[in-house]
Parts: sequence; structure tokens; C-alpha cells
Amino acid sequence: MFQRGDTAYVNQRGEQVALQRSTAIRYLVENAHKLKSLMSDTEEPDWTDEQIEQIANEKLEWIRSFPGSARRLWGDVRVGEEMAKRPIGPHSAQSFVAEQRTDQAPHAWGADEFFPPLPSSTMSSGWLPVMSRDESKAAIDPSFADGLFYGASRGHVQPRYANVIGMPRGYGYGATMCCWVVDYLANWAGDWGFLRHHKTQYRNPALTGNVTYLTGKVTNTWIDEQFDRGVVELSYEMATHAGTQMARGVAEVELPQSEDDDSRVAQDDRAREHLRSR
Repeated sequence: MFQRGDTAYVNQRGEQVALQRSTAIRYLVENAHKLKSLMSDTEEPDWTDEQIEQIANEKLEWIRSFPGSARRLWGDVRVGEEMAKRPIGPHSAQSFVAEQRTDQAPHAWGADEFFPPLPSSTMSSGWLPVMSRDESKAAIDPSFADGLFYGASRGHVQPRYANVIGMPRGYGYGATMCCWVVDYLANWAGDWGFLRHHKTQYRNPALTGNVTYLTGKVTNTWIDEQFDRGVVELSYEMATHAGTQMARGVAEVELPQSEDDDSRVAQDDRAREHLRSR
């Protein structure tokens, strides 16, 4: 079955500044165990010290490619231009835990605003009780509501529960993989750029022991006459070190047209207007 969810990001004035729309495919665990499509990949790669050093150097090269406070100008960008390759990893249970703990939504007071509860089809859609948190116990001991130990997130970092849902070993978070993409695009744009839209399709998970690589290139440029901004279209791919495609997508990035283009100060207004027009 397909499941869609919207997350609205709102500032302190109650103004919507971003919208995230996610569509997921839910599968039956019984079918996952029957097909065993990922269970042939249970062993983590064994990285040498030299390979680890090479990956670290690749990370430094990617960071050096950031324009930062310098302006990446729309007129200087060329179709076919390649983005710097970004490595992430090797992934581990520790890195997945660190990423989960940075998620403000379940941990920071006031980070979420939930609507009144509606009827839920979660448990009838293939969700497993063993991967759900125990609200009755959590009322006594809050640790029972900590997903890394008693809920859905423990499959990400505990191989035993990863196997329960047909995964070969610890796996990355979908939300985190989205953050990798946004971070990759935003750092390419620099401080004066503005990521206004991206659409990413996820195909394969990030697994412990693997290294993820993000690559991309410029596929189009144009002037948005409504907002008088230069727009760059970027096509990108996320893949494992072995070449397995994990995700692919297309994004629109706004860039200043000149060194004296001060339109960045109006980006909040443009973002709100762009969201209202969608």
C-alpha cells in the first residue's frame, strides 16, 4: 500500500516556510522474509586503514568545494557542470544513533504540534507490535517510548530487529537520507543560494559498514521572471561504494545573478509565495 504524509515547517510567527511531502510503500513482513531480496548482504565490508584515509580525504575535498559566503553566480554555472562528490560513512550503529539523537521532533519540547488524533490504520497495514513502543509502560518508565530501545527505530541499530523486518543488518533513516540530499544541494548553492524544491526517490537503504556517495550535475538553467532570480536545475544520485543506486532526484536552486544582488534578504518572502503558489 502507498502512504502519504505532509510535514509543514512553521516559524515563530506562524508562517509556513517549507513543506515536506513523503510517499512511502508499505510491505508485508511475510513477503520480505519469503523474497529475501536483501538477506544476501549480511556481511559488512572490511575497510583497510588506507581506504578509511582515502574516504576521509574525499570528505575534505567535498568540504573545500563549498562556495560558503562567496557568491556562486547564476551566469557562471554551465549545463553539464558536475558537483563535487560527497562521501558519507562508513555507516555504523554509532553513526545512526548519533543521527537519530539529533532529530528534534520527538526529543525537544515544543518542536512538534500534533493535530487531534484520527483513526489509524497503522497496525492493520502490516506494522509489527514488536516494533512498536509500549505506551502503557512508557507512562511509568519513559525509556519504553525510546524508539532505539523499544520501538521502530531499534531495527536501525540492532541487527536482531533489522532481521525481523527482512533487513540484513542495521540500516539508515529515511529522514536522515533526505537530510543528506538537502545538505548536499544547499552546500553547493552556498550562503547566497536558496534551495526551493527537490524531489527524491529512494531505492535502496544505507546499511552499516557501507559508504554512501552523492554525485550530481547541472542539467538546466533559466531565469524565473516572476521573482527575477536565476534558477539552476540539478540532477543527483545517491549510491553505495559498490555502485548500488540508493536514491536519485532533481532539484531547483536559486542563485544571485550578480555580485551586488542583495535579493537574499527577501528569500523568506519568496519562499512563502512559492509555497502558496504550489
